[in-house]
Parts: sequence; C-alpha cells; structure tokens
Amino acid sequence: MAVFIYRRGGLSYIILTKLPTIVGLKSPIRNYSAFYLQRKDLFNFLPNHKASIIFLGDSITAQCEWSEFFHNSIIKNRGLAGYRTDGILARLNQIVKMRPHKIFIMIGINDLLAGVSATDTLANYSEILKQIKQESPETKIFVQSVLPINKLSRTYLTYFSPLTNTDIAEFNSRLKSTAEEFGLEYIDLYSLLIKDGKLMTSYTFDGLHLKGEAYVIWKEAIERYVN
Repeated sequence: MAVFIYRRGGLSYIILTKLPTIVGLKSPIRNYSAFYLQRKDLFNFLPNHKASIIFLGDSITAQCEWSEFFHNSIIKNRGLAGYRTDGILARLNQIVKMRPHKIFIMIGINDLLAGVSATDTLANYSEILKQIKQESPETKIFVQSVLPINKLSRTYLTYFSPLTNTDIAEFNSRLKSTAEEFGLEYIDLYSLLIKDGKLMTSYTFDGLHLKGEAYVIWKEAIERYVN
C-alpha cells in the first residue's frame, strides 16, 4: 500500500484525493502526479494518424502493450493512470482531432472508487460518446465494461472504498444501455474475469490491476473488433 501511495503522489494523494471522500465530501479534490501531467503533455506532441486505433482509458488500459499484442503499429495507447471520466472529457480534443478509425474505451472505475456516483459518471460517459460521434462521426466506438475488483487482504481497496462488484455490475448494466442508446458495440469483459463474485485472484496483483493472463483474455475478447 505504501508503494501505491508513493506512486500516486505521496501523502498528498491521501489528503487531497481520498480523505475528502472518507469524510463525506461529494467531490474529492483532484491531485495529479508528475507522471500523469508528463504523459498528458506528451500526448499533445505525438503524431496523428487517421487510420489509427485508439485504446482510451485509465491505468488498466495504460499498462498493456496493445500494439505488440496485436502486431499492429497503428494501435495507439492513450490510457493514463488515474484517469476518470472528467479527465477524458478534459482532453478529448486530443483524441477526436486524430479522426481515428476506431476507439476502444474503458473508463469509470476510478470515478466509482473515488465515490463519484454512477449517475454522474454515466453523465460524463454519455458526453464523451456524444462528442466523439459529433466531432469524428466516422470513428467506430467500442464501449468496454468496467472490470470487477478483488478486495484482497491488506490492499488499498479494502481500506479506502466501499465499492463492491455488485455496484460495478449495476453500473455496467446501465453502461450497456447507454451504449445501446448511442448505437454502439458494448463488450462485456466483466463476466470473463470474475469468479465467485470477484476478480479472479490469479488475474491480479493488487485486486484492481491485471496480470498478463488477464490481458490475454481481454485481447481474445476484442480481437475480432480490432481486426
């Protein structure tokens, strides 16, 4: 847990991001790490490619080498650790100006872990989809479910969030309806990674992020859409 706190920005991560949620404030203060800001700035200077396939999301997306997985150099990973739906909205122009061929999006778990309501999270999600469709109408959008978690003993998930997989499943049900309203493909990854009501222990180190085996399952689930 100490390593996680350090990587997310030290004690300020707890004081500014988690403490407000614990004491009942509706909207925690955002405190971005230097790594987050560096990656976000770098994305402004990377070359655009209209035939690209974008993977958009948080650290769960960011931590996979998608182009190597699919042997496809036009796949661009635009995942960023700590991302929430409002963060996606704040830099969506970086994505839509590329006019990508496809976007695979997975976002929402950080919102829910931070205590943002499902309704507010989905409102942001709908705005993301709306803006992509309006500003890059030829882009094919694939909405991927939020993944289950596993509250392994002595992890930050146990201490800092009351979120359950029941909550996530309910969110995904509403997310699927949202995707259908926009006429988009919804990909259920949640069901592929859950067993006995939790993210399979063999698929995770910390109850949230994925091991390689889980990424293989993810890859196989979306391969026909990517290709």
